[in-house]
Amino acid sequence: MKIAYFSFRFTKNLKPEQISLDVLKGNSKLQFIEINEDVLTEILELPSWLKIKKAYCTGVAVNVPWTKLKTCPIQIFIDEINVDVELTNEKKKAPKSNPLGNLGDSTSYGFINKIVENMSLYISSVEINFDSDVFGGSFMLQRLSVESRSPGWAQVKDLRQTRITCSTSNRTLMFKQLSWHLLRIEASAKTSKNEQRSKINAPLRLITSGGKIRIALKKNATDGSVIHARIQTILDDILWVATLPQLRSAISFASYIADLVKESQKNNVISTAHASDNPFIKEADKSSDAKTTTSAYNIFHFDQTSYHLHVKKIDLHLCDDAHTASDYPPDWDIDSGAMQVTLHQVLIDVYPKAHAQSDRSTWMRYPNPNPIVTWFNSHLNEQFMLLGNVEDETTKQRLERCWPQLIGFFVVLRVHDLTVQCVSDMNTKKDALTNLFESERHLHSLPSDQQIVHVEFGTFYHPHSDKLPVPNSAVYFQLGPFTVSFDERTTRWCCYVVHALSSAIEDGNLIPEKDLDVRPPTIKISLLMPRLVLNLPGPFTDFNFPQRLVASMSSLSISSSPYDFKDHKKFISLYRKKKEYPEIKQRLSSGKNRFHLSTSPVWIEIDHGPQTKGFPFLHDVSFNGIVAIDKDQVDVLVEPVEDISIVVDHYQFLQLTRLGDKFTQFFDQLTLDMKHYNMGKPKSNVRVDFLSAIARIRLYIVLTMGEIPSPYDQSAMNNFNHSFMDRLSEIASTKSMTNAASFANVSDIKVINEPTRRINQTATPEEFPEFPRGGIQNDSSPMLDEVASIATSVEDEAVFDYTEMASDDPFGLPEYADEAITIDEPAINDRTFRHTMAKQANVFMVSLKNLDVVGKVANENLRVDGNLTNIDLNERLGILRREINDLMRSNGDETNTTTQAHNAACFKFLSPANERISQFSIDINQLYATIDDEIITHLGAFAKDDFITENRLRLSINIHDSSIAVVDRRKKKPLRLRIKALSIEQEED
Repeated sequence: MKIAYFSFRFTKNLKPEQISLDVLKGNSKLQFIEINEDVLTEILELPSWLKIKKAYCTGVAVNVPWTKLKTCPIQIFIDEINVDVELTNEKKKAPKSNPLGNLGDSTSYGFINKIVENMSLYISSVEINFDSDVFGGSFMLQRLSVESRSPGWAQVKDLRQTRITCSTSNRTLMFKQLSWHLLRIEASAKTSKNEQRSKINAPLRLITSGGKIRIALKKNATDGSVIHARIQTILDDILWVATLPQLRSAISFASYIADLVKESQKNNVISTAHASDNPFIKEADKSSDAKTTTSAYNIFHFDQTSYHLHVKKIDLHLCDDAHTASDYPPDWDIDSGAMQVTLHQVLIDVYPKAHAQSDRSTWMRYPNPNPIVTWFNSHLNEQFMLLGNVEDETTKQRLERCWPQLIGFFVVLRVHDLTVQCVSDMNTKKDALTNLFESERHLHSLPSDQQIVHVEFGTFYHPHSDKLPVPNSAVYFQLGPFTVSFDERTTRWCCYVVHALSSAIEDGNLIPEKDLDVRPPTIKISLLMPRLVLNLPGPFTDFNFPQRLVASMSSLSISSSPYDFKDHKKFISLYRKKKEYPEIKQRLSSGKNRFHLSTSPVWIEIDHGPQTKGFPFLHDVSFNGIVAIDKDQVDVLVEPVEDISIVVDHYQFLQLTRLGDKFTQFFDQLTLDMKHYNMGKPKSNVRVDFLSAIARIRLYIVLTMGEIPSPYDQSAMNNFNHSFMDRLSEIASTKSMTNAASFANVSDIKVINEPTRRINQTATPEEFPEFPRGGIQNDSSPMLDEVASIATSVEDEAVFDYTEMASDDPFGLPEYADEAITIDEPAINDRTFRHTMAKQANVFMVSLKNLDVVGKVANENLRVDGNLTNIDLNERLGILRREINDLMRSNGDETNTTTQAHNAACFKFLSPANERISQFSIDINQLYATIDDEIITHLGAFAKDDFITENRLRLSINIHDSSIAVVDRRKKKPLRLRIKALSIEQEED
């Protein structure tokens, strides 16, 4: 029998007579069978740098159902399989004849072929040990089974249900499944060349619980040749705890393999004489399936070869196991840092020979149509226009004729959900863990087929010619919706990890050579509904201080496609003052490796926590930009499409200045870290040039109303109530309240004796929570001050018609006060937002027109120069807060009291390397302004901060040929200040 003959070919110590005699009985048991290494190497078609040294199995049992071979499979049971593999750079021997070449008639697909294909295999364990001079490792599978399945991957009792044959197209579909219960991969470095595998530690270990591989084959029903294959690998949950030493070891192992591959390519023996000997692997049939096929065949058939990986969940824990103090930069405060990354439903699809311009409707689990398909088709159209613009008419005609047959190699990576935690250390408590990155698919109700991460790579070639020009490869990256919360410790730790891994990559010579003439791929990055959260510095002793700054947009696009660079007229910086910075503008206009940046309207809000409504800070504004990269030169151009409108009040301004100080300290620390990492390395010569042109910036400064009481006016000080709780105490005493004031609902509190609001009337500062209340310490003040203000009258908002509550309300007791605030927090936040929007305030408006900014970074020195043509100042008194938002949305020029001459102001910012002090100077010319004295008196209080920080900025303001009129509405004529030359300087601390 041929089965016995080929069993003899695969083994070393097995006799054909023994097989024949036992198999005829239907059952056979054999002990310790040694497999022929050369034959197994040829069957598996291993690369030349892999050599099988030894292969054997401890026991084999065969069950042959002689009377049911058409419906029942031959079952082979193997106890253990052990294979020893050596990594070597020895020259590979010339291949002999294929051992499977005579398994059946090469011109027919007969009964014996089907019996072999339908065999079921069950193996208790498979262990493959690989060894080399530097590394050792193992690959182990437990309880491995290979079975024929139905098209729906269900177990069957009749083998005829595992095939679908179409007599019209002469094609057969068959389905096999390989499954296992445990997969373990180990690898480690050797301490000595002669170290045995059993003594090697396993610092790099990957274990998965279960998995399966589903193989669907489309074969020619005549000769049995494989036309297409669809292979799916499905894994359950994967938990991988990786340390930095393990990753370094993995990088070193990859470097060692890369060196072996390069060396083997020099010694490789190229032979194609036996390419057609294997009847199971032949070139795909060029003829397409006929339309008149069976319905079952139409449902399950596929028209191309593809490979797929599906992982249900991946939990990756990246840990820092370095315990040497010298590895860390100075002032390191992250002891044994760790970061967790969780990925849900990871899909990786590979299509090695797909039609380049197909609609991808036959791709597995691929939504169609979608913007990615449209972008790839537009990319190919652009490349065809570029490649077709050649002088050789023959090449042009051949390209047009071969272009419809263009083939692409595509790789698709998709992740259904993704979460990245901030770094934690040994001292981090569980309730203190926060997320650095988290998706928002649950907030936006995304369809199930839309992934959070979608990456697609495609490279192209002509199947019948290697001399025709091919399109540039392309990469599309889509991410979102998501939220990123900036965390300083995580950023610092990630820089440390990146440095450690990049050093290992450099040591392993895995970085591509710079001299290689490889065209970079065309890249498109699309971020959907990204959100950036910056936590403002605390402590938050007053509810008026905001806690977060949230920047949001609908989309952000970054592309290197030539299609995005067709129109440069929208960039003001490239055409205004053409004689200035010509080299930078030339690189931005026509340089290589350019990226176009485009955003939807961006808006920024400042809120008091995750569940609170945000107050507008930056009104909707879109941005366009260009980034040009050329060796050690980076040029950046960013311009807003609309006017920039910003509104800020006192508490927001203080928090923003504190945030600036916090970032300054963080970047100083990051600079020291980078110097520590790059110690002993040459300094970077990268230079960055930045250009920007802004048509107009509108700044709205929200101020309190009324005159600030003078400390010499005793009557005004006696009538000055410092806090809301003082008023409540008076109310409580007049009503003889025995318990502390209790209010279950802030809408049930009534404010009495509220003064009538008039613009010209002197108002007390307690009417406006923006005004800093200093000098009075009241522990109970923040409880109600965060939900109410005397600034709103009954007429303005009926919901603040406060009335008393019974004094026996349990939430009025001191021990329940904190709990009451927590319970009512959503209602309090909403009511506070509506109350703030209904308040009256004064607004000081500043408009800056035609602003040009140029920045340079070289040798760690930063220099920013800028100028503007107009500065307009205006004011609005007694305006509601919500009306300010209407001013931000309007495009009209409401600042009409001041006109400016050309070059109204020039400014300069310097931050020298290796110095802690920065310098900022501005020269203002011909400033003409008329300002109300109430605005001027409140500007000083607006910028006052009781929280003292170190001043590291040397400030210089120079005003020339200007005139400022200060209006006192109680007097007929203003006070005029005529300034010929004025200098205002603030030295650093």
